[in-house]
Amino acid sequence: MYLKAVEIIGFKSFAEKVRMSFEKGITCVVGPNGCGKSNVVDSIRWCIGEKSWKQLRSPSMIDIIFNGTAKRSPLNLAEVNMIFDNESRRLPIDFAEVTVTRRIYRSGESEYYLNKVQCRLRDVRDMFLDTGIGGEGYAIIDQGGVEFVLSAAPETRRDLFEEAAGVSKYKAKRDEAQRKLEKVDSDLARLMDSVALIDQQIRKLDTEAKKAKKYQKYKEELSEAEIALALDTIKRHSGALESCAQRLQPLQQQLENKNTRLSVLEGEVAALNLNLTHKQDEYSKYGEKISGVKYRIGILEGNIRNCDNLSAELVRQIESSRQEDEVSSVRMAQLDPAITRLKAELAVLAEQIAPLQSRYNEKTGQINAANGELAEIERDSEKASTDILRAAQREMECASKLALEESNLSHSAQDISESETDFEKTRIQREEAAAVVARLENEVKAQTEAIGAVRTELAALESGRAALVARRAELNDTVSAVRSRQAALNATMQIIRSQGEKDPYWVGTKTVCESGMAGVRGPLRRFLKINSGDTLFAEDALGRYLDSVICADFKAVESAVGLLRRKGGARCRFLVLSALTDEGGASADPGILKRLDYPAEYEKLLRNLLAGVSQNGTTVTDGFWVAGGADGVDSPEPYWAKEEEIRLELTS
Repeated sequence: MYLKAVEIIGFKSFAEKVRMSFEKGITCVVGPNGCGKSNVVDSIRWCIGEKSWKQLRSPSMIDIIFNGTAKRSPLNLAEVNMIFDNESRRLPIDFAEVTVTRRIYRSGESEYYLNKVQCRLRDVRDMFLDTGIGGEGYAIIDQGGVEFVLSAAPETRRDLFEEAAGVSKYKAKRDEAQRKLEKVDSDLARLMDSVALIDQQIRKLDTEAKKAKKYQKYKEELSEAEIALALDTIKRHSGALESCAQRLQPLQQQLENKNTRLSVLEGEVAALNLNLTHKQDEYSKYGEKISGVKYRIGILEGNIRNCDNLSAELVRQIESSRQEDEVSSVRMAQLDPAITRLKAELAVLAEQIAPLQSRYNEKTGQINAANGELAEIERDSEKASTDILRAAQREMECASKLALEESNLSHSAQDISESETDFEKTRIQREEAAAVVARLENEVKAQTEAIGAVRTELAALESGRAALVARRAELNDTVSAVRSRQAALNATMQIIRSQGEKDPYWVGTKTVCESGMAGVRGPLRRFLKINSGDTLFAEDALGRYLDSVICADFKAVESAVGLLRRKGGARCRFLVLSALTDEGGASADPGILKRLDYPAEYEKLLRNLLAGVSQNGTTVTDGFWVAGGADGVDSPEPYWAKEEEIRLELTS
């Protein structure tokens, strides 16, 4: 069995598919530094199941995928195929040629294949047992591997010898069998616990079953007793029912007699209701007659008022005539015959007016008496109506005669008075109409102003609503962006923490800082504000001190070390402030210190750490060590700095 060929696609620097065939014997891969020779060994180690990204010299497992260049886009997966010659059937699979494939995507998903059939990592490792091929096997020895074997402890060398001798396969099977036996023992213990619990439940159920049988027996006896009691009760109630029925018969006869009497009374009530309806109709008719009489009385009162007006007008005209007689005495002398004739006519008219006036006064008294005796008129409405009609006719006849007698004298005066009255009414109506028009105009103006104000307010509300809608959309976009950013930061935080948990120093530093011990300040990185352009300088100049924990004195350091020993699997570096001296930081360059922003209480610490450090371009030196190279290189352990940055951003 030997490795015939390796096919690499998208692994580290292999952007295109590369196939390297190996013949029997020794095959060497020769090339200058940086051409990717070590990447070939890394691809083989990764293909057979290596899970540590540190062993692959990569910041993370995703970074082994080709990340692109200025002229070539990055790939989304990396794949390595190892083709073995299995003519000797050394591998426990019935194929002359075996192809082992591993594939990884940028999403983090990893897949394994045996002869193009998907399988598990365990299947690949079980196939290579007892062959020396594996992550810890002797078949792959990378840089420094020989020196590691020579300087390794006897137990480590023993593992290599057991792998070469084929013993490790059986030890692995023994360990697996022991794990299975331990699992069986655990399952048996749980089964015994379950059996004991079920026994308790069975005993409890037996007790409950006995109680249930007793309950059923007592329930049947109770049912029989209840039935007997019910039968006895029915017999007693049947006798009582018969005696009650006998006593009920005369009462029923009395009830029938009462119902008959009630029917007769209901008939009488119906007759009375019918009579009442007729009476109500008669009352309505009398009410209508009374209303007609009242209407006619109103008409007569209007006529009487008209007569009063006419009499007053005649008196006024007579007075005017007397005044004219006194003013025109000269004319009177000239017109004496005419005046004599007029006086004679006036005397005749006065004689005629006197009985009319007396009759008018008489009728007025009668109307007043009629108003006082309205109740009596209502009881005898037809007679009162006839008398009133006759009185009205006589009054109208008197008014007609009076109008005929006065027509020759007062025709012109009446026309003038009517014209003045009509004019006054017209003027009043015009003023009232003008007032109404002015009031309506004011109301229209007020309503117009109110409508304008409402429209203005509505426009303002619409603009405010539009602004609120736009603001809400903007806030929704902001919230979506913040949530997306928060989800991305949480995912990055999980990846960083999963990487950091594999580093014992990271775990130890996090444990000490979160313990809340007295005298423990925190890592130095937390108290420094480093500009983005000085990050690489700070990483080179301070090195591991950048992530060391600052403690006030050695007592705090001892407490923290004790905590880590109790926890196990974690370590931490400490910076003790009480051990600092002024002489140690005398040679620190002030220009370098100015590039860092830090609290004043840690100036002595930074002077001691940066004593002798200088920078030339991107190269940092300190006597016996130098750090330099390409710009823009990220730290291979980003979880030290990235976790704090992400935490601060999530908090804000």
